[in-house]
Amino acid sequence: MKTSVKLFVAIGFALPTLGSAQEYPYASAPYPAPYYVAPRVNWRRPIVVTAPVYYPPAPVYVAPPPPPPVYIAPPPPVYYAPPPPVYYAPPPPVYVAPAPVATVVAAKPLPDYEHRVGLGATAEGLFTVQDGTNQGYGLLGQLRYRNSRHLAIELMGGYEKSTDRANFARTDVPITFGLVIPFLGPERALSPYIVGAGGLNFADLQLIDNKIEDKRTQVIGQIGGGLEIRLGERLALNGDLRLEGRWNTNQASEAVQNTHSIDGKTVTPIADNVSVRAGVGATVYF
Repeated sequence: MKTSVKLFVAIGFALPTLGSAQEYPYASAPYPAPYYVAPRVNWRRPIVVTAPVYYPPAPVYVAPPPPPPVYIAPPPPVYYAPPPPVYYAPPPPVYVAPAPVATVVAAKPLPDYEHRVGLGATAEGLFTVQDGTNQGYGLLGQLRYRNSRHLAIELMGGYEKSTDRANFARTDVPITFGLVIPFLGPERALSPYIVGAGGLNFADLQLIDNKIEDKRTQVIGQIGGGLEIRLGERLALNGDLRLEGRWNTNQASEAVQNTHSIDGKTVTPIADNVSVRAGVGATVYF
């Protein structure tokens, strides 16, 4: 009987399996065949028939076929016609005149006058500034020494003769020492200069034929300017105009002070005065 029951149970389980085999025709699938667990019968307990456990096969993914290749035809070649040639007319010829050749003419070198010592003479005229009545003339000798290009030393002395307002004769012996400042050097044909000098003057006013005389010693101060004209290396002409003041250093004698008139002429002692001296002369340099 146990054998019959086992056979019955086996047949019962086999029928559904066969039915499922007909429903899923996967005979050629690479999946494992279903297996069955035979029920165990415990004869001592009630018979429990357990149904077989079925494991469905894994789904098969079938990849879609790849899309057909797409052929993209290249664009047709584009033909660019070359631009027409551009013709540039050549520029007109330019004529460049040759630059004038500068002719450099060397300046004539100025003469180099090395002679420094000059000896000269000057003729002068005197005009009193106060009233213009005392007029005279004189002749002066001068010694010049040029220290540098723009400085010279001058020593001058001479003899002057004039008359006062009462027409009395007067003589003067001036001696001065001064500085001459030329604006230009001795190599220039024309050289203006300024001069300043000082010294002493010995004046003598004749009243009565050497019997009554007014003799004075005066201080001299001069300032002025002039022009030297070079005639060569050794010879120069000079002319200047000087403002000159003369001031007494002593008093008149008693005889002059006590004499008021001679032959109806009023006697005027020598007084301080300011005059203008104009002179023209020449200098020879050694």
